[in-house]
Amino acid sequence: LVLVGCGDRTQPEAIWAGTGRGEGEFVYPRAITYHPGLDEFVVIDRTARVQRISARGEFVGGWRMAEWTNGKPVGLSIGPDGNIW
Repeated sequence: LVLVGCGDRTQPEAIWAGTGRGEGEFVYPRAITYHPGLDEFVVIDRTARVQRISARGEFVGGWRMAEWTNGKPVGLSIGPDGNIW
């Protein structure tokens, strides 16, 4: 994941993770959202893994969607109740 700030837009402000199947690694990220209450990002990749990453880029936790063979989400958000949708 690459974050670009308001400064030099040709250079990333931060680079987190890489390609792979380990904690904090992604296989074709499909969706990302930010949870302001926890100061974390939530990312879903092509293998239907949901991972929580801190604002500092550290792996916080994750799980794989139970019905991943029936399709993989391509969007997500944080609801007003704080749940991942």
